[in-house]
Amino acid sequence: SRSPRVAYIECNEAMNARDLVKAIEKQIGLPHITGTINDRLDSIKAFFNTNTGYLLIIDEADKLITRYAQKKAEILRTIFDDSDVGMVLSGEPALENMIKQYIPRMANRIDLYWKLKGLKKTDVISYIDGCGFDDAASEEMVRRATNDKNGCFRLLDRTFRNVMRLAKDNITLDTV
Repeated sequence: SRSPRVAYIECNEAMNARDLVKAIEKQIGLPHITGTINDRLDSIKAFFNTNTGYLLIIDEADKLITRYAQKKAEILRTIFDDSDVGMVLSGEPALENMIKQYIPRMANRIDLYWKLKGLKKTDVISYIDGCGFDDAASEEMVRRATNDKNGCFRLLDRTFRNVMRLAKDNITLDTV
């Protein structure tokens, strides 16, 4: 997301259509202008058509879509349809079904759905390798990062950073 020509937007439940447009404007360096959402969308589309090769990443996109509010998704669809920009929608596993159920006009434009499987034990061991974890502590880190309910990289990283604040070496299960 930090590469050149990548605009990364992280969504939240409180975002309305204006917030989404403003976030995109900010990420691509457009000055905030007053005017209708449609006027501002025209500026965004013109930017992407003039500055080709951009990728627009919409993270936590599932937070934009509800049964009663598709306007934000329609904004993204309009940008995709009318400009030369690649787009990635990322979110919770339910995102695919939400798109297909609530915004079929967007669903038929999506070329690929990809579900991540989560971390593997080898990923976790590689991440903590050389940091002083004993075997029991390593196994606990693996268990936390790979469990089906809430295991994820975010939890692994947060736990890792907290453990490293407490101990710099000889990390035990009690430390974790």
